[in-house]
Amino acid sequence: DEMKAPTPGVIVGDVVKGFKWDGLLPQLKNWPAGLKPWQEYRYVMFPDDDLQAPPETWSRFFDHAASVNAALAAPTLTPDSYFSHTCTIRNEEFVMREVTFVENMMPCFRPDVFTTLMPTLEHKSRLNWGLDLVWAKLLDYKDIYAVDIATIKHGRVGQASEAARHEAYKDMGDMMRHYGMQLGHDTWVQKTLAGFNSSGFRLDETDPEFRYRLLP
Repeated sequence: DEMKAPTPGVIVGDVVKGFKWDGLLPQLKNWPAGLKPWQEYRYVMFPDDDLQAPPETWSRFFDHAASVNAALAAPTLTPDSYFSHTCTIRNEEFVMREVTFVENMMPCFRPDVFTTLMPTLEHKSRLNWGLDLVWAKLLDYKDIYAVDIATIKHGRVGQASEAARHEAYKDMGDMMRHYGMQLGHDTWVQKTLAGFNSSGFRLDETDPEFRYRLLP
């Protein structure tokens, strides 16, 4: 049979050994005629392959991200998920939170923001560690949201060897120095700046109710 021409706007690539961005970056860079099709959407998201949630959860997440014109956002994790950062776990006191960090696990970008941040993928570490810290820094820790009303289950714990982790930390340090950051200084800025209650009212960190709800 004759091979059919590819569908416009769809690119089919080879399987690339490695981690998420190892395979995605060549595809993102090599769209035909320099197209950037992600610019046609409200948001573009790059989730890992071990996340579980029904379609309506993802739709709820996108709607809430769009409601605040988020630059960078992510759903939160269910309490029974494997996690690395406590700020990524759902806080049931809020619908969503304005934060200074969302993890590389399932980042969602406004298209113009992704176009700006895409060059950071050229400097990724061996295990893709640290990209999320660089993104937050480059966004000046603004317009970043964790959507608590949309929760995802992360079902697989990381299995990197000690040697791989050591190399990843080295790569991570090199990448951060490239962006004017240093491990142990302004790197681990993971803070909730404000939260939105069920009525959509924004409570910032100066409000006593915010502090009560943040640490129930």
